[in-house]
Amino acid sequence: MALPFSASDSFAVCDTGIAYHKDGAVHVLNASGDELWYADFAGDDVKLALSPSLAAAYTPSMLKVYDMKGKALFQREFLGTISAVSCSETLVCVCRRTPQGSDMTVIDASGADVNTIDMGAQHAVAFGVDDTLKMIWILTLDTSAGTPVSRISTYTGGSTISGLITVDTHLVKGALFTPDDVYALGSTHVMCYDYKGAMASSQLVYGWNIHDVKMGASGKPLIVLTPPLKEGVNAFEYPMARLISYGMSESLLYLPPECFHVLLGNDRIYCFTPETVYVYNLEGRQDESYPLGITIDRVGPVCGSRVLAFSGQDCYLVSLP
Repeated sequence: MALPFSASDSFAVCDTGIAYHKDGAVHVLNASGDELWYADFAGDDVKLALSPSLAAAYTPSMLKVYDMKGKALFQREFLGTISAVSCSETLVCVCRRTPQGSDMTVIDASGADVNTIDMGAQHAVAFGVDDTLKMIWILTLDTSAGTPVSRISTYTGGSTISGLITVDTHLVKGALFTPDDVYALGSTHVMCYDYKGAMASSQLVYGWNIHDVKMGASGKPLIVLTPPLKEGVNAFEYPMARLISYGMSESLLYLPPECFHVLLGNDRIYCFTPETVYVYNLEGRQDESYPLGITIDRVGPVCGSRVLAFSGQDCYLVSLP
């Protein structure tokens, strides 16, 4: 189905819905694309963050948070510049830049401060709250020295670090968390650490792109590695991907012609071409294919059993078979 906003509009997606900003208002849709509510929100450079229970709209200097019925919970002005916001089920994390450096303020749904974390000269690459583990986490990049340093910091109470992983051999682009382990998704390796920063194992991924990753049924990461896209063409350089169950097994996926995106589902893999989605099992065997009915050039975030897809500026909600 066609969605009522374009690729150039600000939008955010979570597993249960979609938020977008258009014509001076924030709109929230459910996972089927039906509008739940909208609220006036004027401003320049408006961005959004969304969770199943909270929606946040923000400008570089102001934040407003709503519940899932559209009720405004609180509004706050910030000194400096808001660079990014993340929502969990109960908390809102606000990253801010000031002339003195960067920090992150954690706020509850009533608008009360829960925590403030000073990041100094480090840049926040990714951050959030793991509601299951009751933990705040931040992935930062420090370029103040000659060698870039990636750090994954966790906080389980107050502003004191409860876990710290430091990587100075290559860049870390993301992280996955379990009760006992942290998986750092690096540019050359995926590495498993304990929360004290000791590395237990690693998996070489050099020369491939980490296209998608999620925790598998085994409790270990399931990783899709893809080749680079062809120069000037929206398709992979060669029709093959690697499916890795971390520390356990690896399979090859032979991709369909013109494939440009691979997505991990709960028990299957989706490979997108401009007009078709191909379905593979977790052993790498192609099972089915479905025409999309439209021609797409990008695939966006997953929303429940659907995924956002784009054709130029037009945005669609596509069912995952």
